[in-house]
Amino acid sequence: MEDFHEDILSEILSRVPRESVLNCKLVSKTWNILLSHRKLEVGILLCVASVRERNIQLHYGYYDEIIAITDDDHESFTYRTIEKTKHPVINKRKVIDIMVGSCNGLVCFLVPHHRVEDPVYICNPTSGEYVNLPRINSEKGLIVSGFGYNCSANNYKVIRIHYPNKFCYNFPPSAGRVQIYTLGGGDSRGWRNLEDIDYSLAFNGTHLNGSLYWLEWLDQKIVVFDLAEEEFRLLPPTPPCFIRAKGAYYRLAVLGGHLCFVHHKWEVGVDIWSFKSKPTDNSAAVKGYESWSWSLDFSVPFPYLVTQSDYYKPFALTRNNEVLLWFNHTTLCCYDPKTDIFSNILVGDDELKYLRGIPHVNSSVSLKALGVNSKMRKYGDKVKDKSSQCATLECKHDAASLIKIT
Repeated sequence: MEDFHEDILSEILSRVPRESVLNCKLVSKTWNILLSHRKLEVGILLCVASVRERNIQLHYGYYDEIIAITDDDHESFTYRTIEKTKHPVINKRKVIDIMVGSCNGLVCFLVPHHRVEDPVYICNPTSGEYVNLPRINSEKGLIVSGFGYNCSANNYKVIRIHYPNKFCYNFPPSAGRVQIYTLGGGDSRGWRNLEDIDYSLAFNGTHLNGSLYWLEWLDQKIVVFDLAEEEFRLLPPTPPCFIRAKGAYYRLAVLGGHLCFVHHKWEVGVDIWSFKSKPTDNSAAVKGYESWSWSLDFSVPFPYLVTQSDYYKPFALTRNNEVLLWFNHTTLCCYDPKTDIFSNILVGDDELKYLRGIPHVNSSVSLKALGVNSKMRKYGDKVKDKSSQCATLECKHDAASLIKIT
């Protein structure tokens, strides 16, 4: 095929199934260049915990396929309609946000042990490859986690910040003990200790373009961790709505390729603020965020009155600029700002404990090729371990950083 004219080869490769694009990019430099023009299609990796099933199940589907199924037969549509992924076994958890993050096909999960939730389980749900990282040597406290990709060194990093004297996010401040684990890049030193921090961070870190972002819960700030430099700093401008208020609920997300601040207002709706740069000739200013600002991009009204225990969590944008949201861990919703229509796409049943999802790209990225002593999950028939034959995928984008779900 290398002898074909570039136009012909490009036409042939344009018909490659989307599930095979990442594998085909590894064939040759020519294929990689031609296939790089195709946008990676981001799907939704659903994490399902049901009453009857012993373990957590993962289901994966593309948004357009989910919409098509919903339109055809809305009455019978459930999470079971979406293809089930034959992933390594994941035991049920008490914590709901067990997925720390997804990068280039690898997913980091929290593992409960003693009284902490530890980010030590990494797997590729597509290939069945997985690894269990060493657990923290502690039986109490609060762990705040993050998972991201460092493009400059082609490696993945897991961050865990242990607050031994805290048991909830709004507990009085205490020093956080920072540890980092690097997957790839020749780093096999295990967990490394960084300097302690005084920030009171909350929730799992949000990954975008080589950095992790957390809310500073007590002082209403946003903290950035650069994965390449391994340094913490404050994001200078904060959203004007980030204040202590009754009934307010705040989270960070990546929507449309931008860092977003989600303000959940009880009885009103959800405001989504995007962090964007203004045109400038001063590159140094752009790097230092001096020319960046927050803008209110979406105001999503609640379709009906909600209680203080109810909440909507935006997590992605579609290619039609519709906002995807999770409602109360059981319902996938969609809001169209053009028509102001709010619709339920996927609704849980009585057998469901919780249902959550994150943007995810299927890929063949190999933990073993990254130098990790991983294992391969077997499913009935013996599964061949192809990871040693597969080159590490050099991808500069994770599912959340792509512009739209396409």
